[in-house]
Amino acid sequence: MRLAFSLIVSVLVLFCSIGSGSDFPVLQRDVVRIIIADFEGPDISPTTPADWFYETFGSIVEEYDFVEISRLDRPLSSTARSEDAIDVLLANDATLIIWADYEVSGGVVTLSPDHEMPIPDTGESYLEVGSSSVMRGSGISWVHVEPVSLFGVEEHTLAAPMDTPVQDWVPMCRAYLGASFVVTGRYADGLEVLEEVVASPETGTDQPLTCALSYFYLGITYHQLGNHSAAEAAYNRFLEIDPDNYSGLVNRGNLYYEVGDSDRAIADLSRAIELRPESPDPYYTRGTFYCQMGEQELGILDLDKVIEINPLDVDAISNRGFAYFELGMLEEAVADMNRAIEIDPDDPTSYSNLAFVSMALEEYEEAIDWFDMAEARSDQPEAILYHRGCCYCYLVDFERAIEDFSRAIDLYPVYPSARKDRGRAYLELEEYDAALADFDSLIDEFPNWTEIYYWRGCVLAQTGDTEDARSDLNYVLDSAADFGLRADAWSILESLPE
Repeated sequence: MRLAFSLIVSVLVLFCSIGSGSDFPVLQRDVVRIIIADFEGPDISPTTPADWFYETFGSIVEEYDFVEISRLDRPLSSTARSEDAIDVLLANDATLIIWADYEVSGGVVTLSPDHEMPIPDTGESYLEVGSSSVMRGSGISWVHVEPVSLFGVEEHTLAAPMDTPVQDWVPMCRAYLGASFVVTGRYADGLEVLEEVVASPETGTDQPLTCALSYFYLGITYHQLGNHSAAEAAYNRFLEIDPDNYSGLVNRGNLYYEVGDSDRAIADLSRAIELRPESPDPYYTRGTFYCQMGEQELGILDLDKVIEINPLDVDAISNRGFAYFELGMLEEAVADMNRAIEIDPDDPTSYSNLAFVSMALEEYEEAIDWFDMAEARSDQPEAILYHRGCCYCYLVDFERAIEDFSRAIDLYPVYPSARKDRGRAYLELEEYDAALADFDSLIDEFPNWTEIYYWRGCVLAQTGDTEDARSDLNYVLDSAADFGLRADAWSILESLPE
């Protein structure tokens, strides 16, 4: 039997999950560091695999001044390879590490704790990448691209004949480079690299891992950039290659969740749960979605499962508390929210949920106190500021409401609800020019948002611009699905002078 060497690529990756509204986690790195390492094993002359990949990566990163590539000055441990690689990643603030080891053709490759694949003893050599495999050559045609998390490090595996031409591996290297850009938040660079990879004639059906990896991170990139249709297309292509990939199903399910496609979101998340019933993430997302759909009982069952798996999951406990509140089970609701605060007194979500409970009970001053505590603990307080501003509106303190709405808009300039309600607060204070500025900009960006025409019509009626007020209010009568909004528009139209 001939010896084959294995290329193992470990990428520091966290997968996108829907929880407290957070986005795909980004590793804060000023520099993208790629480390190439040898693995303890027999020598291959005249160069080692690490030499080969150091040269390959070096040639494709020259145009990026924020990428550093280096050789590790020692081989990785033969007995604790993954642990050693993780230590190297963390010690060097690296994003990607590549190393090589050697295996004999034939035997069994363990792809996951419950999945083993026999490799025929054909005398063929294989080049492998990671902890899951894409096998090709010697009549093998099988795909499985399943990241396995080790302390936040994701490993992928690829196997191919050892005599694969070097140029065929360049797209794979570029795919990992693009993934590294995505996980460090460099979406524009990642998008450019990954789109080039999938468009390359070198990346064909004989390189399924390269295609799968590229489409996976293209999906994340489009997802983060708000291009939902492109993200869905990328996730679909990824899942065509690996239909039962847990992470792909969760990510696409999260995407469907965000756009309100309940049937497909629940289908993807339910399939992910079948694949990994011990994983809390799809239970959490599906439970949250059920709650948003008004199916609090089903949501609570899923959140119960999350808490069973991890009794200290603050988000699940806090959100279950809010589901209890929506069912009118105040004692259980407050108990969960207080429990979440006991576990993590620095997490803002539970304070915000207690504020929402107070708002529903029309205890607005108490709600403001809870929002104050949430803001003090949040590094992204725009939603907290917005809802606290709403409390001030209920208390007829429009100046402080405008202050909170404006701070929220400074942090998130697109924030439609904050801009709408700031305009309404300006209207209450008879600051009509400021109100018109908010409503005009919203109509420019969201020309079908009927409610904004109503509020702009109210401002125009107050300023004596009767003709334009009639135009906006008649639009509301023709377009609004809300009977109450149409009735309010009709009332103002009736009061306008001829």
